Amino acid sequence: MTRILLAAAALALLTGCNSETTVESAEKTGKVSLRNASMGEVAAQTQAARTAMKFTPGEWRTTAEVTDVDIPGMPAGAMKDQAMGMMKDAPVTVTHCVTPEQAERPGTEMFTGKNDGSCRFEKFDMADGRIDAVMLCDGPQGGTMRNAMAGSFTADSFTMQSEMKIAGEGPGAVQMKLRSEGKRVGDCKS
Repeated sequence: MTRILLAAAALALLTGCNSETTVESAEKTGKVSLRNASMGEVAAQTQAARTAMKFTPGEWRTTAEVTDVDIPGMPAGAMKDQAMGMMKDAPVTVTHCVTPEQAERPGTEMFTGKNDGSCRFEKFDMADGRIDAVMLCDGPQGGTMRNAMAGSFTADSFTMQSEMKIAGEGPGAVQMKLRSEGKRVGDCKS
């Protein structure tokens, strides 16, 4: 659960088949607009558009919280309330050091976690300090996850709203809304 939260949270900040952007145009405009793109293609474009997306190196604190949970098909009552209570627990906060190299060239890992090849972006739009994306991932047991994300970022902070739908049969289906935010809190500690 923490991994899902952090993947959705850290997303806040992030050419492909049917893409509208080339590396050359991203370098000139600082804007990225892709459709049906792999995480690697999005990484290449966001790095090409690095004038539009740079972060200040240092210690960053990222907080993610589940704001709403729905488990279609699960009977109402104590079991559903308990499951929802576990997912809507207190926010998860992680502090990590962003090196000068990472700040200069943030990759999709900063937004989505490690790339294991199971995810693609249905759309990825980034311009003028805003991001709007839909990521589709294949689950390990054959289910799928759709994560619609929208937010804003500066060199020192970001905010992101996500709506995640995990498809599955019966109680395997889950819909969650998440909010994440991050900010630079100082220099990295040795």
